[in-house]
Amino acid sequence: MASSLHEVCCASIPLAGLPALAGLRCDSRVKVTVTGERAWLYFPAGDESVLRCILPLPQVQWYERRGGSWYHPGRHLPVFGVPDGSAGQRLDRVLIPTPIEPVMAKETRVGICRLALVRESRMRPTTALCCDVETLAQWAQTATTYQLESTEAARSDRRVVLLGTRLPLLPGAKRYWGNTVFAPLGFRPEPALPESALRPVLGLMTEEIALLNEAGAEILSREAFASLTRAGIRLALGSRPW
Repeated sequence: MASSLHEVCCASIPLAGLPALAGLRCDSRVKVTVTGERAWLYFPAGDESVLRCILPLPQVQWYERRGGSWYHPGRHLPVFGVPDGSAGQRLDRVLIPTPIEPVMAKETRVGICRLALVRESRMRPTTALCCDVETLAQWAQTATTYQLESTEAARSDRRVVLLGTRLPLLPGAKRYWGNTVFAPLGFRPEPALPESALRPVLGLMTEEIALLNEAGAEILSREAFASLTRAGIRLALGSRPW
């Protein structure tokens, strides 16, 4: 910093230049007094962090205090008309004149919306299906090992739920689309919310999925699913021969 500014502790700048000093707004050592179209800044003498912020501003006038009077740096005649800085405000109070007061939002009434299934014509890939174990066993006789292992299944009595991206076309099976919230093909949830919003509505836990039907939602644990095998299908059939 130039030696001529080592004793400077006050600067006058155009009022429009104050926003450029926003970086000093949290510095409690900097005080501001506004008179007309000029802002007067008071700070510790020779403070480089403050001086570096003020130096680039246009029309800056510098002042230093000597013997109870104000002087321009390097001048011997005193300068009059410098406002009293003892009543100066912090910079943040000048840039934001009044404290921010939170205001309570007006009460709003949220309408109740019932989750339902509505028809749609959009084509969607099948990612889940429901069928009986006998129908699944008929398909498994000709299915490849890859087809079986790429399909996950969960069984409840004679009913089987399959998950996968290449599910077979089985007679009488009900087909679904989705990732963790499944809707029947030809239908979609209404309101049309993303699954991330539907999951808390349905009360799903992390490892749970839902099958939506006209009667409601069926909740299944993801842990109940395992890769489909011929041995598993035979067990589901009660070891009856195919």
